[in-house]
Amino acid sequence: MKIEADGQIKWNSIEIADNFFKRLIGLTHTKSLKKGEGMLITKCSQIHTFHMKFCIDVIYLSQTLTVLRVDTICPRRFGPLVKGARNVLEVTAGSAEKNGITEGTQLKIIYEK
Repeated sequence: MKIEADGQIKWNSIEIADNFFKRLIGLTHTKSLKKGEGMLITKCSQIHTFHMKFCIDVIYLSQTLTVLRVDTICPRRFGPLVKGARNVLEVTAGSAEKNGITEGTQLKIIYEK
């Protein structure tokens, strides 16, 4: 799966966590994220980075994939509970800013065949 904004692919290798087990585990056992990688966690409005080894950008999204908030969160932390968030995109720390992702940006999911 890919994530697009402003007509451009911003992340090209996004895993989806769409069930209880995948949401529970998230990226906790991942050693690092490469450029363009990340995870979209559905039915989620708050995350944690316990058992993680690296910082991530956390992009809180509405049901329509509008960016509500962007934070960089390092290991052993809880992210804020974001009102209205229905999905969370976790990507390499610094990549949200590099890709011009700010509050109000509209994202689009591109499913690969």
